[in-house]
Amino acid sequence: MNIKRTLFILCTAGTLSLASTTTHGNDFPVSARDSLQSKPTVAYNSIDDQFMITWSDVRYQSKTDVDVYGRILDAQGEPVSDDIVISNHKGGQGESSVAFDPVNKQYLVVWSDWRNADSIDSDIYAQLLTTDGNPIGTNFAITDRRTAQKMPAVAFDPDKQRFLVAWKNDTLTSPQEKLFARFISSKGELLDKEFLIAKGEGKQDKPSLVYDPKRKRFLVVWRDIVDEQQYLSTTLEGKGIFAAFVQNSDDEAKPGILIDTEEDACLPPSLYAASYSPEDDLFLVVWTTARDYQKMGLDVFGALVRASDGKHIGKAFPIAVENDYQEFPSVIFDTEQQRFLVVWYDLRRDQTAMNMDVYGRYISPQGEMSEEFVLTDPGAPGIRRYPALVYSSKSSTALLLWEDSRKKTPSKNHQRIYARVIHNQ
Repeated sequence: MNIKRTLFILCTAGTLSLASTTTHGNDFPVSARDSLQSKPTVAYNSIDDQFMITWSDVRYQSKTDVDVYGRILDAQGEPVSDDIVISNHKGGQGESSVAFDPVNKQYLVVWSDWRNADSIDSDIYAQLLTTDGNPIGTNFAITDRRTAQKMPAVAFDPDKQRFLVAWKNDTLTSPQEKLFARFISSKGELLDKEFLIAKGEGKQDKPSLVYDPKRKRFLVVWRDIVDEQQYLSTTLEGKGIFAAFVQNSDDEAKPGILIDTEEDACLPPSLYAASYSPEDDLFLVVWTTARDYQKMGLDVFGALVRASDGKHIGKAFPIAVENDYQEFPSVIFDTEQQRFLVVWYDLRRDQTAMNMDVYGRYISPQGEMSEEFVLTDPGAPGIRRYPALVYSSKSSTALLLWEDSRKKTPSKNHQRIYARVIHNQ
C-alpha cells in the first residue's frame, strides 16, 4: 500500500466561546479556564461523534492538590459541555485515562488518587459519566490495597460489556513492581478479583491497552525493567517493551511477549489497533528509547505486531531519530486512509528544552513511512509536550491534544491543554 503524502489540513475550533480564546493560529485551548493543566487523555464517542478529554488540573492558586477535569468536544472541536469536575477530592488526583462504552452510552474515567495517602498511598479510583458528562453515581475505588497503585489505563469490551483497568502496583516490601488489572462492569461493579497480567522478574510499569474485537480480548503493553541501577547504566539487558493478551481474570499469568529489547532505556509505550481486515490484522506498538547512547538523546521506535499471536512482523524500526530528543509517542489508525498516524514531542528546534513542537508521520500497515511533519506552529515559543491522539471514524477527523506552556511567565507557571482538529484531504 502506498502512503498518501498529502498532509492534514489543520482547522480552528469554530465560532463558539472556545474560538474567542484561541491565542495562536489554528490551535485552541480545551478549557476556558486559565489554570495549571497537564497530561491530557481522550476517548471517542462513536455514537454522537464526540471526544471526551480529561486532564490533571490545579485550578485554584491557593490549592496545591491536583484534580481531574474533563470537557466534551464534537468532531470539529466545538465545545459540547463546559469544564467537568470529575474528581476534586482532598488529597489530589491525577494520571487519568478514559474509555467510551458505546453499548450503554457512557464513559469511564480512571485515575491515581491520593485521598487515602495519610494511611497508605495512591489508589485507583473511577467515575462513570453520561455522554453529556454528568456523573453516574460517585467516585469509587477500583483498588485500595495498602500499597501504591499508579499509572492506570482503561479500555472497553463491547462484547461482554465490561471495562478492563490495568495499573502498576508498588509493593512496599518488594522492589519488583507488577502490573495488575481488574474487570469493571458497565454499571461500575467490581468483577471478580484483581489479577496479575504477566509473570516477570523485573519492574513493570506504564501499561497501555487496546481491545481486539476479532478475538474478543485485550492486548496490554508495558515497559519492563529488571533492575533500576541497570536501567540507569549503559548495560541494560533483560528489559524492554513487553505485551500480553488478556481475556479473563482467571487466565494463568504467563511471561510477557517480547516486543523489543536492544539494551535501550524503554519509556512509556502507546498503541492502537489497525483495521481487522484479513490482510491488516495487526497492531502498531510505539515507544521512546535511548538505544543510541552516542547521540545523547531519545528516539521513537515502533513494531508491527500480529494480532493473532503478538509476534513481530519484521523488526522494530525507527520512527523519529533526529539528533535531539523525541519522546512520548501517541498513535491512531485512520480507517479511511488505511494508515497509522504517530505523533511525539520533539526538541530538534531547541536543545535547551525551552521550545518543543509536536511532530508526526504516517505509517502504512506494511511499514512504509511518510516524511516527518510538524503539527504545531514551529515558530511559536513555548513547550508543547505529552501529545494525545484520537480518531473519529464518522467524520474521518482526528483530535490532537498536548500540554502547552505558551502563557508561562516569570511569575506564573501556567500551562494549558491545547488542541487542533485534523481533517483528511
